This record gives sequence, C-alpha cells and structure tokens, in this order.
Amino acid sequence: MRLELVTMLRIEGQPIAKKNSRRIVKKKFPARLVGTRFFPAKMGRISIPSEAYGRFRDDAAAQIAAQYSGGPVSGCLLMELLVEQKGGMLLDFDNALSSFCDVLQDAKVIVNDKDICWVFGGKMPGAKEWVSHISIYKEVATCGDTPEACFPWRFGR
Repeated sequence: MRLELVTMLRIEGQPIAKKNSRRIVKKKFPARLVGTRFFPAKMGRISIPSEAYGRFRDDAAAQIAAQYSGGPVSGCLLMELLVEQKGGMLLDFDNALSSFCDVLQDAKVIVNDKDICWVFGGKMPGAKEWVSHISIYKEVATCGDTPEACFPWRFGR
C-alpha cells in the first residue's frame, strides 16, 4: 500500500464550528396528504447553520476552488490538518475538523467525508493570523499487491 498526494490546501480565516453555531428558526410546513391521511399546515422549528458558518464555508470554498482543479476523490483517504491559531484565541479542534470535512465535501474535493479513514492533525497557538493547512492523500494499492497485503488492518493482521 502507498499513499498518493491528492492536494495540499492553505485556507486563511478562523474556522467556525458548524454544530456549535446553529440557529433555530420557525418554518411553516404546508398541508399534505399521505395516502389517506391528511396532515394540516403547521408551524415548526428547524435548526440551520449560523450565518458565521455560512460565511466561513463560502470563503473556504472560494479559496479551495482557486487552489484545487481536480475532481472529487473517493476511497480510503488520509487527511492532515494543521490549524494555526491567532494569538491566544481558543479552538475546539474536533469541531474545526468536522467543519473542514464538510467544506471539502461541499467544494467537491472529496465525494463523502465518510471516506476519510485517518486524520492526523493539531493546532498551533500564537500565530499572527488564522491559517489552516490541509493535505489529502488517497490510499493506492501497488501493482500486484493483494488487498490483504496492502491493507492488513482490514483483514485482522
């Protein structure tokens, strides 16, 4: 087994967590008929990402589009993430990782964030600006190798 570099990205700006910055909004659900049952119109509440996350997603997607021109990749992927934190500001790394996975999927770098099998990452406080470095590698079988030889952890060895 070997890893093939798919892309290296540099994203400027503070990562915003998708799941910690949600808004609850009211929405009108229309009346509908399902089979023989009628459901009247009603007001309900739904949870949507915040405007701050939306701005982060759009900005990061634009930066990715300028740096990556390939198509979406799938298969077993390895992701490296290093986040340089501005000054002494705090960052919840697992939420930032989740946000970057969603952004990579939305920007069509990866097909599905569930394809990311391994993650290596960290955060580095004390930087002058927020900068995130992302590398994506794809697992590639070498010519003639059997799946058992390439991926022994998948076969209990």
